[in-house]
This record gives sequence, C-alpha cells and structure tokens, in this order.
Amino acid sequence: MISPLVFDTLFTLLLTIQVIATLMLSIYALHEGALLLIYWRKTRRTPPSPQPNDQYPWPAVTIQLPLYNERYVAERVIAAACAQHYPLDRLQIQVLDDSTDVTRTLARDAVRAAQARGVNISHITRPTRAGYKAGALANGLHSASGDFIAIFDADFVPAPDFLQKVLPHFGVESRELKVESSQKSVVSSQIKSTNQPINQSTCHPLTLSPPHPVTPSSPKIGFVQTRWAYLNREQDAVTRAQALMLDMHFVIEQPARSAMGLLMNFNGSGGVWRRECIEDAGGWQGDTLTEDLDLSYRAGIRGWQGRYLADVAAPSELPASLLAFKRQQARWARGTAQCIRKLIPQLLRSPVSPIRKLAGALHISGYVIHLFIMMLVLVGPVVALLRNSSLVAHPITLPAWFGLTNLVGALPLLLMCVAHQAQGRRWRDLVRTLPTAVMCGIGLSFSDAAAFLAGWVAPHGGEFVRTPKSGNGDHVSRKQPLSPSADYVFTSDWTSKAELGLAFYSFGACLWLLWLGDGVAALPSLLYAIGFGGLAFGTGQFAHTPAPAHQV
Repeated sequence: MISPLVFDTLFTLLLTIQVIATLMLSIYALHEGALLLIYWRKTRRTPPSPQPNDQYPWPAVTIQLPLYNERYVAERVIAAACAQHYPLDRLQIQVLDDSTDVTRTLARDAVRAAQARGVNISHITRPTRAGYKAGALANGLHSASGDFIAIFDADFVPAPDFLQKVLPHFGVESRELKVESSQKSVVSSQIKSTNQPINQSTCHPLTLSPPHPVTPSSPKIGFVQTRWAYLNREQDAVTRAQALMLDMHFVIEQPARSAMGLLMNFNGSGGVWRRECIEDAGGWQGDTLTEDLDLSYRAGIRGWQGRYLADVAAPSELPASLLAFKRQQARWARGTAQCIRKLIPQLLRSPVSPIRKLAGALHISGYVIHLFIMMLVLVGPVVALLRNSSLVAHPITLPAWFGLTNLVGALPLLLMCVAHQAQGRRWRDLVRTLPTAVMCGIGLSFSDAAAFLAGWVAPHGGEFVRTPKSGNGDHVSRKQPLSPSADYVFTSDWTSKAELGLAFYSFGACLWLLWLGDGVAALPSLLYAIGFGGLAFGTGQFAHTPAPAHQV
C-alpha cells in the first residue's frame, strides 16, 4: 500500500509546477497589459508628418520579392511591385526565385514582359536553397542598387503608393507623385481585384512628375514596418480567427513598442529596411527560422530603431487551412527559440536600457508561454483530482489573492477586443470569431511547445517550410475561394495524434471532476478538450493527402 506521504509529496510537487506555470503566464499577460496601456496613452494621437527639405532627392530603392513555389501568387506580386508610383530611374525590383516547380517559369516570363516595358527588374535564381529566405535576401543584396530595401512576400499586394507613404518616415519627404488619372484608376482597380494576377500591362512606366525634395534621413531609423491587412479575412471561420489573433500584434503591440522606442521586430514582409542598417547589423543570416526577428534585434542592439506605421496597410493572404496556419506558427515558435539562444546573451550585454532589455526579453521569448500552458494542461487536472480525493492527507490551500491570476490571464482576450474595436469592426463579428480564436490559441499550444523545444535543443538549422498560398482575395470579389492543388497542401503529422490524445485526456478529467462535484476545476479541462479536439479534427482532413518531395 502506498503511503499517504507519497501522495502528499506528489500533490505538493504538481501544485508547485502549476503555481510556477500560472505565475509565468501572468508575467507575460501583464506585459501584454502594459503594451495595451501604452497603446491607449501614446498611439491615439496622430504623429506629425515629416517636413520637406529642398536639398535631397528621392532615394534609390530596391524591392525584393522572395519566392519559393508560389504558382498562384507570383505573377500578382510581381505586377504589384511594377505598379509602384516611383521614379523609374530610382527603382529596382529583384525577384529572388528559389522555386522548383512551374513558379520559376511563370516568374521568368513575368519579369521578361516587365523588362520589355522598361522596368528595371531581374529574375535571380540559385542552384540551392541554402539559408532559405535569409539566404535569398542576402544573395540579392549583393546586386541591389538601392539605399533602401523593400521586402514583400509572395502573397502580398503592395498599393501603388506604398513607397511614397513609407519612405518619408526615414526622413524622405515629397509631394504626392503625379500619375495620370486614367492610369491610376486602372492600376487601383486591378490591384483591388486580388484573386487574379494583376494584368502585366499595368507594369508599364508610369508618368511621374520630376523628383521632389526630401529631408535628411535619420541615421537611427533602421526599418519601417507597416500593418498587415488580409485579403481573405472573411473567407471562413479559420481566417477570421487568425486575423483576430494577429490583430493583437499589428494593432496594439507593434504601435505601442514603436511609440515607446522599445525593441521591435520587422515582420518579414510589408516593410522597408535601410541598407546601411542591414549591413551594420551583420546582414541576413540563415541560422534561425525567423530571420526577420533575428536581424531586427541585432539591429536594435546596435542602436538602430524600428518604426511602425499603423495607418499604412500591406494587404496579404492568410493561410487558407488550419493545418497551414499550425505549421506556420510552429516554424515561428522554433525560430523564436533559436533567437533566444542566439540573441538574449547579446541583449543582456548590450548598452540598451534595463527597461528595454526586459521588454525585449519578454517579446523575443513570447512563444515560451506554450510550454507553461502545456504544464497546466497536464498537471492541472491531476492536482484537482488529488485535491478532491482522500489520498492527500494535508492538501495545500492557495491564498485568495492567487485567484487574481485568472483575471490577469484574460488580458490577451482584452487586447483582441480592443484591436477589433479599434478597426471599427462590428461587435457581433467579434462574438462569432472569439470562440474559434480561443480554440486555436489553446489547440496550437502542443505543436508550438514541441517546436519551441526543438529549436532550443537544436538552436541552428531546421527546414524553412513555406506556407502555401492559394491566391485567394477579397470575398466580395470571389464567392468561391480558390483551393490549392494537392502538391501545395500539407499532411498532418504526429502532433495531430498527440492533440487528439490530449483532447481525450482533458475530456476524461473534466467528466471525472464533474462526477466529484468540482465544476470550477472541470471548466479549464473542458476548454482544453475543445481546443485540442477542434484542432485535431480540423487538421486531420488532410491526413490522406500525399505530400510532394519538396515539402517533406
């Protein structure tokens, strides 16, 4: 017979793990709350526009378009880049194509057609995919002529005036470039119709007024990031949930960090870098799967600042399936762990102020919360069952104030609500979307935690598995969204089976606790069961779809 002391010791150990996980989650939630307060106090005022100066012309800009097997969107992003309202003698476009399928042919033909119309655009390929996206960007930089480097992933559709709106925030300022009204209407209408590739005829040289004066550039602004908008936000419940979750970052967190001068990250696309900053920070490096976060923090440690423009939207496409979203999040989680190993020691040794170090450390380690969530998922039900049983002779009672951690833990939900309201969206849309977002947030915890641990154990390397795009756009333009072909679809892996097992474990614990009469303790287990079960069934629909060789 097992001694009661054994159960008391086990209960104490598991309760300690639960308390530590809860307190750590509260710290990260309070960090979110602090960013929300900064957002309310600092970002609701419109910043003054940069003032013009007659001494400086428009700078040379290179637009980089990294591609890898993006047959559905490659032509669209190339056409959108060609449609920029910018002096042609100061604009260079690089199509950095690592594709191994028909995308390479499509991109090559689109580039040749644009070149025939006088656009300074090149199609750059490599024999290997070394370094993945970081390697492609670094390779393109060798032949880039611009002092500023704009980056757009394949699914982005930058508006024609994107560069005009962004460059002034480096210190570049000009009156609006003049475009013939007939040409402007054609370009705008075709870019809005984002479900089909933009007609290549819009890539012709636009009629611009002569370059206008600009102001001196600030040497401290290393990059400018714009807010991501979503072409297929209303496609289904999954895309609405993704958008709601990402809005926390793009509507609240990034504006707050920028307003306070905190370390912030470039989001990989929809922004512009100062070339000098890239080179000073050590350039693009492929030893992590989040090359954007890596370079951003290396630049911040070197004294460069990032600036965020919440009022400039960069239209993009959300992953069309729950499984694609899950793989994307896992890649970000693994890359974040790699960046922690690489950058936290540099950050702590840097001359950055203590407050910025603390905020930066919490930011860069954000995905660690999934490890603590998994601790609660696994330990919480056992603690509750032991507490309700007669096996533990002297159960420990937590102080009343500890219950406040549940309120603190709800702060991320408050950020979602504020971000939703700040965009003028309807509350009924929030009510119908929030449950799916919560389910995804819980359900993704296991795969994100596993990916985070993999990145921590193996701080270098790993495959950069790109998120497939289907070319879906605004639901108003297309009632039936496009579906990617089989070779652009992921297959479910072992994590889906583990999530299903966690769903049964949590649901069983919920029923047992209800049978014991502890409905309060049963509620978290019910939420875990719904989250893991919903994700397991939502991603299992592709379990029998064969994966192509280049996706394995």
